[in-house]
Amino acid sequence: VQMGGFFETKVAQAIAKFREATNPDSALSKEPFADDLALTSMARLWDIGRSEPIKVGKASPTEGTLPGAVYFILKYADEEEGLKKALQANAMVGGDNASRSIAIGMVLGAYKGVDAIPGEWRETLEQWDYCENLLNKLPLLRS
Repeated sequence: VQMGGFFETKVAQAIAKFREATNPDSALSKEPFADDLALTSMARLWDIGRSEPIKVGKASPTEGTLPGAVYFILKYADEEEGLKKALQANAMVGGDNASRSIAIGMVLGAYKGVDAIPGEWRETLEQWDYCENLLNKLPLLRS
């Protein structure tokens, strides 16, 4: 069993798919559900003994969630409301979107800051005040 190269391979896969999906000359960029097709196309078939194999790209193994999360981070990082758009696009793809959203939120949250969280989310999240108080206890985030 080869141990090295897994993460590099998966990140390279995500970067290539991001480039394809954002290239206006590619067929993928013209698809109405490009993100869904991008994630599914990065998957391998996972034979679980049923009549129809599933695609790992939208399931929970790291080999599926890692390139998917990197894809969304790259695609939406520099857009206005990029955190919101990335999380919404991720949710729309389905599969194990909860696992992907953890990485997306951590990376884009660190990159864009807490102000990237939309106001409507802050106002409607039941535990926002509690979480904001915790964040304000962190020395580097204290206002």
